[in-house]
Amino acid sequence: MSEETSQIASNEPHAPLPPAAPASLPPPPLSAAPAIARKDSLQIWDKLIRGLIYACVFLLPLIFTPWTFEVLELSKQMLLYVLVSSAAVLWLLKLLVTRNWRFVKTSLDLPILALLAVYLLASIFSVDRISSFLGPYGIFSGNFFELLFLVIFYYLVVNNFDSPSQLKKLFSFFFASVFLALVYAVLQFSGWFVLRAPFAKTGSFNTIGTLISATLIAAFAIVLSLGFKSKSIFRFPNGKLWRFLLGIAAFVILLTINFFYAWVALLAGLLLHLIFSFALSRFSFKSIVVPLALVIAVASFLVLQTIFQKSFGNVFKFELPLQLRLDYSTALPAIKGAVFDKPILGSGPGTFNYVFSQYRDQAFNLSQFWTVRFDKAPSEAVEYLTGTGILGFLVFEVFNLLFIAYAIMFLLQNREQSFWAMGLALLSGYAVLWVSHWFLFFNTFMAFSSWFTIAVFMTLSRFASKEQIKSYDFSFATSPRQTVSIVSASSLGLVLIVVFMFFSISVYAADVSFRKGLNAVNKAETFDDAEMHFENATRMNRFRSDYFLTYGEYLFGKVNRELEKKNPNIVEIQSLLTRSINTARTAVTLNPNNGQAWGRLAGLYGYARPMIAGVDKFIIDSLTQAVENDKSNPVLYTDLGQAYRLTARTIDPAILGKGVDSDLDGLSDEQERALGSNLDDRDTNGNSVTDGNEVLAGLNPAASGQLPDGFLSKYVKVSQDGLIKAEEAFRKAIELKPDHAIAYYQLALSIEQSGDVPRAIETLENALAKLPNNLTFKFDLGRMYFNTGRVDEAARQFQEILVAAPGHANSRFSLALSFERLGRTARALDEYRRVLELSPGNQNIKAKIRELEAAVAPRSSGTSQ
Repeated sequence: MSEETSQIASNEPHAPLPPAAPASLPPPPLSAAPAIARKDSLQIWDKLIRGLIYACVFLLPLIFTPWTFEVLELSKQMLLYVLVSSAAVLWLLKLLVTRNWRFVKTSLDLPILALLAVYLLASIFSVDRISSFLGPYGIFSGNFFELLFLVIFYYLVVNNFDSPSQLKKLFSFFFASVFLALVYAVLQFSGWFVLRAPFAKTGSFNTIGTLISATLIAAFAIVLSLGFKSKSIFRFPNGKLWRFLLGIAAFVILLTINFFYAWVALLAGLLLHLIFSFALSRFSFKSIVVPLALVIAVASFLVLQTIFQKSFGNVFKFELPLQLRLDYSTALPAIKGAVFDKPILGSGPGTFNYVFSQYRDQAFNLSQFWTVRFDKAPSEAVEYLTGTGILGFLVFEVFNLLFIAYAIMFLLQNREQSFWAMGLALLSGYAVLWVSHWFLFFNTFMAFSSWFTIAVFMTLSRFASKEQIKSYDFSFATSPRQTVSIVSASSLGLVLIVVFMFFSISVYAADVSFRKGLNAVNKAETFDDAEMHFENATRMNRFRSDYFLTYGEYLFGKVNRELEKKNPNIVEIQSLLTRSINTARTAVTLNPNNGQAWGRLAGLYGYARPMIAGVDKFIIDSLTQAVENDKSNPVLYTDLGQAYRLTARTIDPAILGKGVDSDLDGLSDEQERALGSNLDDRDTNGNSVTDGNEVLAGLNPAASGQLPDGFLSKYVKVSQDGLIKAEEAFRKAIELKPDHAIAYYQLALSIEQSGDVPRAIETLENALAKLPNNLTFKFDLGRMYFNTGRVDEAARQFQEILVAAPGHANSRFSLALSFERLGRTARALDEYRRVLELSPGNQNIKAKIRELEAAVAPRSSGTSQ
């Protein structure tokens, strides 16, 4: 019953009622409370996601870590993977927890999907899948996962920023980070090293990347700064003071490095900004004075450099190293070869090292940089052309042009929007990057800057269209099939992302261990600790051939340390040799098209040659694979020829002798006496190879170099077929590089081995003319002179060697022999005595000295009479 009804029914007198209280809002209906709670929940999820994106945008330009082999690129990629993965996990969890699904469709969805699909196919069919998916080691950028996470970042921004204020905040975070990166670069140039780490104490170090990359980001930042219209002076980062300081820092970088195409890109961005400002904004001279002044200054600078053909670089005289960059003219033969050989999908992202090794012009071998192997193409455009083929290149460029066209149409149709200036700055900044991508490859920061610009602009365009984002609720009660599909897809996405996060962390930890191993190897007291670090690196990341090759080389280093011991453990040596070779072979299994990996494996086999019988076949097989994957490399052909030459000469094991072997070095005591080696020392000359193994390899166990021809010839068999193959390989090396002195030298030894000593001398003289100070060349030329009776010329070569290296024992001994042959006994005796000083235990030399002293004594007495 109501209060009014009870009062009417009552007959009792009562006091007048007080005035009625003002009416209040009724309590919300019960059905509205869950909606409010749900909205609050959504806001919490959104804030968390945006927080991770803010962190990514601010930290990525600045981050580096000193614990990895390469301090910049891997660190930036790991940050990108971890923060974007975390934001994506929250996004999917929000979907599952709130049972609300929404996805913003953009005009670039199909081009992005096509680009991602082509990139994936090119990576799958790549000549080096590991480099395509993870990036070439030491460079890392340009891999499939980088592109995938940049695309995820794009959709995170588009779907989770719901107002212009949030987007401006994101833009400010990025601008602040770029400002700090540029200021830090200028401080480095001037020698003000804020960080005390050894790698940071150089003017060229910065958090952006290479010096040329820094110039392009400087140009990009100048154009972006035009998007701020704040009247504040001190507000960071968009206050006038900070924008002015950024401009100063950016121009200091541009003037210091003076990369011509950075100026061109800056001019393109400024002109685009100025044209739109003139044509579409409400005309205000104050609003265009800055971009107009910049256009005039930059254009004038470019014209002056072009007219006078003079570079005005490094006007501040900072001491910076020269940076080597591959130009289009040098790269053109490799580009053509890659496109003709693999036109559709290319050789795979991140495989330009393979492209350059396979298809470069042999004329490159005549340049001073002929030993350099470029891991990156001259530009990002060429990276796409060679890495993803014509198909990938066209998809990428269509994607770029579609965005530019879309951005232009948007600015034309929305000139009255409050955030039009920000949109124009984004388009102009993207124009800088688009022009740049024709002249420089993009590192992680530059690729991120490109996708950041696209993501922010596309989100701005959604605000302008005022399009309501459609969202869908789902539950098992209302739509069981849809719910199962969404929950299954989201759960699968969560699992994949979490697995990849753990994989990324493992990759990073592996590189930290690898760096620790490299540091430990360089110190005698920590050498043994390096094994644990290398093993951890190969265990945590089983896809990096560099880890396995370095670990294999380290294990061989342990073999040498064991051999240096007084009583080496033969079982341990055999075990280390087996592990060393098997570990290195894993590398070429992972990367069978890498000529450098095959070359390093061949090098390991070569080190093991004195200790393992029958290893020559594996050396030749490895080098054959190496030249197959690096067809223009004269060094590999020279190494292959040398392998054939050494294999062509086999030594009969009878050379080791029979009978007692006191020191168990494989060489009988009788032969040790004949060769002058120590009967009680397994390694007489201390080179970490036992005397017996040295003799089997044709080397002198008592000194250095080869065994005397007179001794060796009794046990040597020569394969003419092997020598023919060796000569072919050497001549191929000379064809690739006509001034390659080492190839001439090895060819001379091969010709000598075939028995044509006069032709060998002529070839070796040619080698010495190209490398006149090489003592090895001089010694072998002197040896050939001596063996053909040209003793005076031989003595001259040995004397020249001893002027440069008085302790060269073989030259000292050979000079003594030459003087003895020439009849200059006194001079010969003096040289033999010096040889004995270098090799005090050599019984043969002692006997020779006694013989010559006896010969000289009668002459001396006859003279005195």
